[in-house]
Amino acid sequence: MAKFTTTFAGLAAGALLLAGCSGSPEPEPSTPAGTPDITEEPTATATPGIAIGNQDDPLCAAAQLSRDDAEALQDTTKELQALLQDPAFLTSDDPKTLNEWGELMLEMNESSIAFYDLGVSETSGEDVNADFVTLSGFVKDYTMGLATAAAEATSPDDFVTKVSETFANPDIQQITAKAPAAAQSVATYIGERCGITG
Repeated sequence: MAKFTTTFAGLAAGALLLAGCSGSPEPEPSTPAGTPDITEEPTATATPGIAIGNQDDPLCAAAQLSRDDAEALQDTTKELQALLQDPAFLTSDDPKTLNEWGELMLEMNESSIAFYDLGVSETSGEDVNADFVTLSGFVKDYTMGLATAAAEATSPDDFVTKVSETFANPDIQQITAKAPAAAQSVATYIGERCGITG
């Protein structure tokens, strides 16, 4: 169950946060000045061998698909982190790599959106419902916003500017602050509802 909770906490679409907006640790000294530090929050690691039971329950089935995609999202997040540490990339005018990354993120986040939205409808009247609402909003407003900015960027500098401006929004800052606790709550709920092994 502990392993599942760690992985499941990363289901907020890979949970991509900007350190400057979310209160995450300061960027490492190697990060070029003025570049947002893209990190995963809540932190998650891949945990092979976990099985989500009760697949006849639509929420459990959606959780399995979303968890599988979350592990893939971790890899794409690391790719973006590496790009933002590379001065040659940041000073280039070629957005192709960034655009491809954004398109991939948009596609993979669809399962997270479907899962959290289903969770909202499936848990009406339960305490965990508010946590599903929080995570649904997080993915739609924050993670998808980041992916869209990458997909539509005309250059790396354009991406950094759009991200910095968009995620200075107080509403987005508030939802990123709530996301880690909400993810932990949802992980516990799914663990109990779906029968987690591994």
